[in-house]
Amino acid sequence: MVLLNSDICIAPWNMLRIENSGNCYICTSNFHKISLGNIFEKSFDEIWNGNEIRKIRKNILSKNDYSYCKTELCLKFGVNAIESYGFKVPEELEEYTKDYPKLIYFAFDCSCNQKCVFCRDEVSMMSKEEVEKWTNVFEEKILPIIKYVRIVELNHAGEFLDGKFSRNMISKMLEINENLEFNLITNGVSFNEKNIKSLGIENKINTIHVSLHSATRETYKKIFRRDNFNKVIENLEYIKRLKKDNKIKNFEIMFVICSLNYKDILLFINLTKRFFARPSFSLINYNSGAEYASEKIEYEIFSPFHRHYNNFVKILKNDLLKEYMNSLPPHLLTLDYIGKKQVISNYINYFKRRKDK
Repeated sequence: MVLLNSDICIAPWNMLRIENSGNCYICTSNFHKISLGNIFEKSFDEIWNGNEIRKIRKNILSKNDYSYCKTELCLKFGVNAIESYGFKVPEELEEYTKDYPKLIYFAFDCSCNQKCVFCRDEVSMMSKEEVEKWTNVFEEKILPIIKYVRIVELNHAGEFLDGKFSRNMISKMLEINENLEFNLITNGVSFNEKNIKSLGIENKINTIHVSLHSATRETYKKIFRRDNFNKVIENLEYIKRLKKDNKIKNFEIMFVICSLNYKDILLFINLTKRFFARPSFSLINYNSGAEYASEKIEYEIFSPFHRHYNNFVKILKNDLLKEYMNSLPPHLLTLDYIGKKQVISNYINYFKRRKDK
């Protein structure tokens, strides 16, 4: 399978994601079909220049072949990410690379102070055994290469401010690489000036992604099953100041679309404008590293079989969304371009893939 244009995705030479299973991927298991190896079983070098990733690089270089990728879900994810962070493309790309990844995604600390319907049914913390297991792997296999890394993104599996393990990781990484930058994924509840300054990272943030998934207090309570909306809004004001003072480069507020919140989509866009943030939309099936709560098919408003699907489509066709089409997931982009019949086919195929996982 070949991408729709001739641009080479350089993610296999620049990015690595480590998930809570220990499996490693170029970007995410949702966009990529195979694991590059497991960090509990292999060394970092065996994964980064192992057989699997070298096959992928070879296919891209020799045939512009992206058959290892789920291109139906990816809109040049790797290319866009690399370009947005200003990474330079090497003059020559080969199967083997002497350079370590410039961007590493951590998705293995599942500690979280929320229980949103997309991720988990209960608040969670890493067990003592999990902390010990990951501490050993982190210190032996990951920490030694941090001096070569430019950006670390955390946490795709939970709330980095709620996990003692994640906070300790940040401290240890900065001891190794004082120029390290961070992309931070947060639910915003604890993202305040006191906590960020205590970690010593206020001037080391590249991008902040805030999971909000709502534009009103009522919807927020349905999604997170807790009443922290006003606290998060207060903390968004702090992030807004960071952006205004040029202490962060990118500010994104995330919205996972489902039947509980789709009516907030237009209000959400106006809310992001208030905080000078970029809206980011995704679907409930996106695997961000955390375990999903019990199956709730009725949440999948993007299914043509959902009873409120037509109402959802009307919102997508609103003029306010036109300038944000690139922020919408590929499944939703198809609504305007290939018609409902093909969307149904895409959804059936997507559902089959999900059941196969």
